[in-house]
Amino acid sequence: MSRVVIKNVRLSYANIWEPKPPMGDPDGKARYSASLLISKDDTKTIKAINKAIEEAKVEGKAKLANKNGVVPKNLKLPLRDGDEDRPDDDAYAGCYFLNANASADHPPKIVDRRVEPVLDRSEVYSGCYANVSVTFFAFNTQGNAGIGCGLGLCFQRCSLCVKLTCSVAEVAIEVFVCTPNVGRYVRDTSRILVVNIVHTHTCVCREVVVKLV
Repeated sequence: MSRVVIKNVRLSYANIWEPKPPMGDPDGKARYSASLLISKDDTKTIKAINKAIEEAKVEGKAKLANKNGVVPKNLKLPLRDGDEDRPDDDAYAGCYFLNANASADHPPKIVDRRVEPVLDRSEVYSGCYANVSVTFFAFNTQGNAGIGCGLGLCFQRCSLCVKLTCSVAEVAIEVFVCTPNVGRYVRDTSRILVVNIVHTHTCVCREVVVKLV
Protein backbone atom coordinates (compact mmCIF):
# COMPACT_ATOMS: atom_id res chain seq x y z
CA MET A 1 0.00 0.00 0.00
CA SER A 2 1.11 3.56 -0.75
CA ARG A 3 0.79 6.09 2.06
CA VAL A 4 0.41 9.88 1.84
CA VAL A 5 -0.05 12.48 4.56
CA ILE A 6 -2.33 15.21 3.20
CA LYS A 7 -1.86 18.52 4.98
CA ASN A 8 -4.52 21.15 5.55
CA VAL A 9 -7.33 19.10 4.05
CA ARG A 10 -10.94 20.00 4.77
CA LEU A 11 -13.13 17.26 6.19
CA SER A 12 -16.60 16.66 4.77
CA TYR A 13 -19.15 14.02 5.78
CA ALA A 14 -16.73 13.09 8.55
CA ASN A 15 -17.95 9.86 10.15
CA ILE A 16 -14.75 9.43 12.10
CA TRP A 17 -16.02 8.81 15.62
CA GLU A 18 -18.54 6.05 15.05
CA PRO A 19 -18.82 3.60 12.12
CA LYS A 20 -21.92 4.11 9.99
CA PRO A 21 -23.44 2.27 7.01
CA PRO A 22 -22.68 3.78 3.57
CA MET A 23 -24.95 6.61 2.42
CA GLY A 24 -27.95 5.21 0.58
CA ASP A 25 -27.33 1.71 1.90
CA PRO A 26 -28.65 1.49 5.48
CA ASP A 27 -28.15 -2.27 5.50
CA GLY A 28 -24.56 -2.02 4.32
CA LYS A 29 -21.50 -2.78 6.43
CA ALA A 30 -20.79 0.00 8.92
CA ARG A 31 -17.45 1.78 8.52
CA TYR A 32 -15.61 4.97 9.34
CA SER A 33 -15.38 7.46 6.50
CA ALA A 34 -14.59 11.01 5.49
CA SER A 35 -14.54 13.02 2.30
CA LEU A 36 -11.24 14.90 2.06
CA LEU A 37 -11.34 18.18 0.11
CA ILE A 38 -8.07 19.31 -1.50
CA SER A 39 -7.80 22.65 -3.24
CA LYS A 40 -6.97 22.39 -6.94
CA ASP A 41 -4.33 25.05 -6.30
CA ASP A 42 -2.43 22.59 -4.12
CA THR A 43 -0.63 21.01 -7.05
CA LYS A 44 2.11 19.51 -4.87
CA THR A 45 -0.38 17.45 -2.88
CA ILE A 46 -2.33 16.43 -5.99
CA LYS A 47 0.91 15.27 -7.60
CA ALA A 48 1.82 13.22 -4.51
CA ILE A 49 -1.63 11.60 -4.47
CA ASN A 50 -1.49 10.71 -8.16
CA LYS A 51 1.99 9.25 -7.66
CA ALA A 52 0.75 7.11 -4.77
CA ILE A 53 -2.21 5.91 -6.85
CA GLU A 54 0.11 4.85 -9.67
CA GLU A 55 2.31 3.02 -7.16
CA ALA A 56 -0.77 1.22 -5.83
CA LYS A 57 -1.60 0.13 -9.38
CA VAL A 58 1.85 -1.39 -9.77
CA GLU A 59 1.77 -3.06 -6.36
CA GLY A 60 -1.70 -4.46 -7.01
CA LYS A 61 -1.21 -5.53 -10.62
CA ALA A 62 -1.85 -9.20 -9.82
CA LYS A 63 -5.20 -8.27 -8.29
CA LEU A 64 -6.22 -5.72 -10.92
CA ALA A 65 -5.22 -7.55 -14.09
CA ASN A 66 -7.82 -9.40 -16.16
CA LYS A 67 -7.43 -13.02 -17.23
CA ASN A 68 -5.11 -11.85 -20.02
CA GLY A 69 -2.80 -10.24 -17.48
CA VAL A 70 -3.71 -6.69 -18.55
CA VAL A 71 -4.72 -3.96 -16.10
CA PRO A 72 -7.89 -2.29 -17.46
CA LYS A 73 -7.71 1.42 -18.22
CA ASN A 74 -11.17 2.07 -16.79
CA LEU A 75 -10.24 1.37 -13.16
CA LYS A 76 -12.21 3.16 -10.46
CA LEU A 77 -9.88 5.78 -9.00
CA PRO A 78 -10.30 7.57 -5.67
CA LEU A 79 -9.32 11.12 -6.67
CA ARG A 80 -12.40 12.88 -8.01
CA ASP A 81 -13.22 16.35 -9.31
CA GLY A 82 -15.54 18.28 -7.00
CA ASP A 83 -16.66 20.68 -9.75
CA GLU A 84 -17.76 17.78 -11.93
CA ASP A 85 -19.00 15.23 -9.40
CA ARG A 86 -20.50 17.60 -6.80
CA PRO A 87 -21.58 20.67 -8.80
CA ASP A 88 -24.41 21.49 -6.37
CA ASP A 89 -22.21 21.55 -3.27
CA ASP A 90 -20.32 24.83 -2.83
CA ALA A 91 -17.89 23.22 -0.38
CA TYR A 92 -16.52 21.08 -3.24
CA ALA A 93 -16.04 23.97 -5.67
CA GLY A 94 -12.45 24.36 -6.80
CA CYS A 95 -11.46 21.12 -5.09
CA TYR A 96 -10.54 17.55 -5.78
CA PHE A 97 -11.72 15.07 -3.17
CA LEU A 98 -11.04 11.61 -1.82
CA ASN A 99 -13.57 9.38 -0.10
CA ALA A 100 -11.47 7.62 2.53
CA ASN A 101 -12.74 4.70 4.59
CA ALA A 102 -11.72 2.46 7.47
CA SER A 103 -13.35 -0.75 8.65
CA ALA A 104 -15.30 -0.81 11.90
CA ASP A 105 -12.56 -2.82 13.61
CA HIS A 106 -9.79 -0.43 12.51
CA PRO A 107 -10.97 3.05 13.56
CA PRO A 108 -8.90 6.08 12.51
CA LYS A 109 -6.78 7.60 15.24
CA ILE A 110 -7.77 11.21 15.94
CA VAL A 111 -4.94 13.11 17.58
CA ASP A 112 -4.18 16.74 18.37
CA ARG A 113 -1.15 18.82 17.45
CA ARG A 114 0.84 17.14 20.24
CA VAL A 115 -0.13 13.70 18.87
CA GLU A 116 -2.32 13.10 21.92
CA PRO A 117 -5.78 11.51 21.46
CA VAL A 118 -8.57 14.04 20.95
CA LEU A 119 -11.21 13.34 23.60
CA ASP A 120 -13.67 16.12 22.80
CA ARG A 121 -15.45 15.01 19.63
CA SER A 122 -16.67 18.53 18.94
CA GLU A 123 -13.09 19.59 18.14
CA VAL A 124 -12.82 17.54 14.91
CA TYR A 125 -15.88 17.76 12.70
CA SER A 126 -17.16 18.14 9.14
CA GLY A 127 -15.88 21.45 7.82
CA CYS A 128 -12.73 21.66 9.93
CA TYR A 129 -9.19 21.34 8.58
CA ALA A 130 -6.80 18.55 9.48
CA ASN A 131 -3.69 16.70 8.38
CA VAL A 132 -4.79 13.22 7.35
CA SER A 133 -2.83 10.05 6.63
CA VAL A 134 -4.29 7.89 3.86
CA THR A 135 -3.25 4.69 2.12
CA PHE A 136 -4.01 3.61 -1.43
CA PHE A 137 -4.60 -0.04 -2.28
CA ALA A 138 -5.87 -2.18 -5.14
CA PHE A 139 -9.23 -3.98 -4.98
CA ASN A 140 -11.10 -6.29 -7.30
CA THR A 141 -14.49 -7.62 -6.26
CA GLN A 142 -16.35 -9.62 -8.89
CA GLY A 143 -14.82 -7.59 -11.69
CA ASN A 144 -15.29 -4.26 -9.89
CA ALA A 145 -11.64 -3.19 -9.89
CA GLY A 146 -9.89 -0.03 -8.84
CA ILE A 147 -7.81 1.77 -6.24
CA GLY A 148 -9.29 2.37 -2.81
CA CYS A 149 -8.40 4.96 -0.19
CA GLY A 150 -7.93 3.93 3.43
CA LEU A 151 -8.39 6.39 6.29
CA GLY A 152 -5.57 6.45 8.87
CA LEU A 153 -4.34 9.06 11.33
CA CYS A 154 -6.19 12.37 11.50
CA PHE A 155 -4.11 15.19 12.99
CA GLN A 156 -6.10 18.11 14.36
CA ARG A 157 -4.72 21.36 12.97
CA CYS A 158 -3.48 23.97 15.38
CA SER A 159 -6.28 26.49 15.85
CA LEU A 160 -3.67 29.23 16.23
CA CYS A 161 -2.14 28.75 12.79
CA VAL A 162 -2.35 31.47 10.19
CA LYS A 163 -1.66 31.27 6.49
CA LEU A 164 0.99 33.49 4.93
CA THR A 165 1.89 34.00 1.31
CA CYS A 166 5.65 34.35 1.03
CA SER A 167 8.33 34.39 -1.61
CA VAL A 168 11.40 32.21 -1.92
CA ALA A 169 13.78 33.17 -4.73
CA GLU A 170 10.88 35.01 -6.35
CA VAL A 171 8.71 31.87 -6.28
CA ALA A 172 5.44 32.36 -4.39
CA ILE A 173 4.60 29.74 -1.78
CA GLU A 174 2.04 29.40 0.99
CA VAL A 175 3.02 28.25 4.45
CA PHE A 176 1.42 27.95 7.86
CA VAL A 177 2.97 29.63 10.85
CA CYS A 178 1.79 29.18 14.41
CA THR A 179 0.49 32.50 15.71
CA PRO A 180 2.82 32.65 18.75
CA ASN A 181 5.74 32.61 16.31
CA VAL A 182 4.44 35.30 14.00
CA GLY A 183 5.73 38.18 16.12
CA ARG A 184 9.15 36.57 16.17
CA TYR A 185 9.43 36.02 12.44
CA VAL A 186 7.19 38.58 10.74
CA ARG A 187 8.38 42.18 10.84
CA ASP A 188 6.81 43.55 7.72
CA THR A 189 3.56 41.83 6.76
CA SER A 190 3.16 44.04 3.70
CA ARG A 191 6.35 42.68 2.12
CA ILE A 192 7.54 39.35 3.51
CA LEU A 193 11.02 38.24 2.53
CA VAL A 194 11.99 34.68 3.34
CA VAL A 195 15.64 33.95 4.05
CA ASN A 196 15.27 30.40 5.31
CA ILE A 197 12.64 27.72 5.82
CA VAL A 198 13.17 25.19 8.59
CA HIS A 199 11.19 22.28 9.99
CA THR A 200 10.84 22.66 13.73
CA HIS A 201 9.32 20.81 16.63
CA THR A 202 9.17 23.92 18.79
CA CYS A 203 5.96 24.96 17.07
CA VAL A 204 3.20 23.04 18.83
CA CYS A 205 1.39 22.30 15.58
CA ARG A 206 4.58 20.87 14.04
CA GLU A 207 4.05 22.83 10.86
CA VAL A 208 6.65 24.62 8.80
CA VAL A 209 7.98 27.69 10.54
CA VAL A 210 9.28 30.51 8.36
CA LYS A 211 12.27 32.59 9.35
CA LEU A 212 11.94 36.08 7.90
CA VAL A 213 14.16 39.15 7.62
